[in-house]
Amino acid sequence: HVQEPSSVLLSSDSVSLPFVFERSSNDDREVEWVESVVPAVYTSKFGPLQLAAVGQRNGNSIAVASSRGICVLRTSPELRNAPKWRLFGSPSEENEFQVITMTWWEMDHHD
Repeated sequence: HVQEPSSVLLSSDSVSLPFVFERSSNDDREVEWVESVVPAVYTSKFGPLQLAAVGQRNGNSIAVASSRGICVLRTSPELRNAPKWRLFGSPSEENEFQVITMTWWEMDHHD
């Protein structure tokens, strides 16, 4: 049984998130930290990451932001080894807004 991530470690160009597994033999749990590098097209245009927010609904996505724009990582367990990053709009659209603080409200995805 995999539990949802509840915290992240943020570096200038990547995010690391915990996946918690229950061992089948007893009640112990094991934590595996998985690092995912943000697409270079985002960090090269907008600079180092400054903020991160875990999805409030299911914890299945993480939004990260530099001084401008937002980039989202899908974090469901089946994507652990092949993360999916999503950018919003074009670089010029991303550059139009500044991120100061954020809370990420995710939608249910069935893809």
